[in-house]
Amino acid sequence: MAEAKYCRYVLGFCFDDDCEKVLLIEKRRPAWQAGRLNGIGGKIEAGETPAQAMVREFAEETGDTVPGSLDWRPFARLCGGGWEVWVFYAKMEGWIPRSLDGVDVGEGVTRIVTISKLNLSPTLPGLRYLIPMACNHLSKADRAPFFQIFESSVPPELDEAKGEPAQKGGGICGKPATQVIHDERERYKELRQAWLDLGGYEDPLNPDEELQLGLAIELAEHAVAMDRKRRASAVRKIRARRQ
Repeated sequence: MAEAKYCRYVLGFCFDDDCEKVLLIEKRRPAWQAGRLNGIGGKIEAGETPAQAMVREFAEETGDTVPGSLDWRPFARLCGGGWEVWVFYAKMEGWIPRSLDGVDVGEGVTRIVTISKLNLSPTLPGLRYLIPMACNHLSKADRAPFFQIFESSVPPELDEAKGEPAQKGGGICGKPATQVIHDERERYKELRQAWLDLGGYEDPLNPDEELQLGLAIELAEHAVAMDRKRRASAVRKIRARRQ
C-alpha cells in the first residue's frame, strides 16, 4: 500500500503599522473556500523551508509589487491528519498600499480588511482566532514564542451519543499520542531552523537543544492531556442529559 501523502502549507497575514488592517484574499477556489476570506499562502514546495515558501507565495500572490522585503515571522503551526500549516505574520511600515487592494491573483482577489470589522465578512473559521493571535505577537502582548495547534479526532463518546459508530484511532492529528510525541522529537529541529531562516531576527527559542526538545515534547503531551479532558467533559455531559 502506498504511503499516505503528507501535505505542507504556509499561511501569512500582512498587517499595517498599527495592526488595524490586514491583507487577505477573497477566494474563488478551492470550492469550499469560495467567497470567503483567507490569508495569503499555499503549498510548501520540495526543498523549501516554510519561511522560503512564505516569501515566494506572497510575491506570487501580490504580483511582487511590495517595495522592499517583509520580515515574515512564524508564530504557529496547525496540524491535522495528513497536513500541517505554518502560520506567519509580517508588518508593513506605515500603511498597506491601496494598490494591493483588489488585485486578481487567479484563485481570488486581494482585500485590505479592517480588523475590527472582520466579523462582518465571511472568513474561514480559523482566521477569527489566528489574526488576534498574530496581533498579540506583533504587540508583544503574548510571551509565548510559538504555538502548535493539534486537530484531534472526534471523541468516540460523542459519536455514540448521536447513535453513530465511534471513529477509530483517537489520539492527535489522526495518530496515537505516543506517535505524535515521537514525531515532535524529529520535527523540533525544523521548527528551530524556520526561525533561524528569518535572518537577523533574534532566535526566540532557547538555544539549549535539550530544553527546546523538552518544549516540543511538552506541547505534544499538553495536547494529549487536553484531548483526555475533552473526552471526560463529553462523557459528563452525556450522562447529565440521560439523567
